[in-house]
Amino acid sequence: MLNVKRTIARFIMPSAAIVVIVGLALAFGQVAVTPAAAASPALTAAAAAGAAAPSPADDHRYYDKEHRDYHVWNDHEDHRYREYLKERHREYRSFGKLNRRDQAAYWHWRHEHPEEVR
Repeated sequence: MLNVKRTIARFIMPSAAIVVIVGLALAFGQVAVTPAAAASPALTAAAAAGAAAPSPADDHRYYDKEHRDYHVWNDHEDHRYREYLKERHREYRSFGKLNRRDQAAYWHWRHEHPEEVR
């Protein structure tokens, strides 16, 4: 990571390099504020805004091997999952805790039951 930072700092304007470095640090969950970045109120504010931005804890991506696609797990997908469970007379269990076979069965059902037009 340090070599990437040095390479960026050599080939890009120093102020732009700081933005990239701070962005990379935030992306990898590290807090890195260089003295030059601390001296710039705009960069400090941008870094603070990025660090304070809420990340949707409930949104996950799941890969569906059978259909070779990804599904974003959000409130809407959770609602559809609960419909699936209700159809099968099963109690709610967090999708992330299901084994792969049960997850695959849900994705299969999901592809068989696309969004209903109401």
